[in-house]
Amino acid sequence: MNVSMISETSVPLSSWAGGTSREYYIYPPAASYGEKNFLVRLSSAASHDDTPSRYTDLPGITRYLIILEGTAKISHEGHHSLIMNPYDPVDVFDGAWKTVSQGKVTDFNLMLGRGAEGRMELIEHDMDIPLNHPNRVSHEWLGFFCAAGMAVINMAEKSFNLQKGDLLLLENFSAELSSLRISILDGKLIRLDACLSIS
Repeated sequence: MNVSMISETSVPLSSWAGGTSREYYIYPPAASYGEKNFLVRLSSAASHDDTPSRYTDLPGITRYLIILEGTAKISHEGHHSLIMNPYDPVDVFDGAWKTVSQGKVTDFNLMLGRGAEGRMELIEHDMDIPLNHPNRVSHEWLGFFCAAGMAVINMAEKSFNLQKGDLLLLENFSAELSSLRISILDGKLIRLDACLSIS
């Protein structure tokens, strides 16, 4: 099992037209967002103005989006449109769709390439999480992003304290972990799951 604790301040801040973004994680390690050759990517982006922004065309990528701050008007041309407020249900969509977003917002994203499966959900209360490991997978991830306040994650004999902007990421944990305990300290936690199936 590989455990990574990634703080917001350790993640380089990059600029794009209209805002900034932080790439917390990408897999494979040699992959590049610009080359669109990744299988798993975790990132956060902030839009600094109300000008409509066209999302990057990402064919073969499934995108999971949650708003952390602000209100976004999102239009998936030919599919659906919606208004997203902080911690509304995750919007899942095809990266090849023509998508436009408008609003000063901060969001968090899970992106999965071909062969990868996963989900993203919000945790707001203390809970025990049993881990049911999928069959026939070559790689698996479980992540927790602290979107607000603080959270404590207890697993086996280890404890991790997360503050706003921190990401705890576990890789290939099946043989070593069957459950963990989440304690929310006036905060909100985003859970991220991903796996690569054996073909």
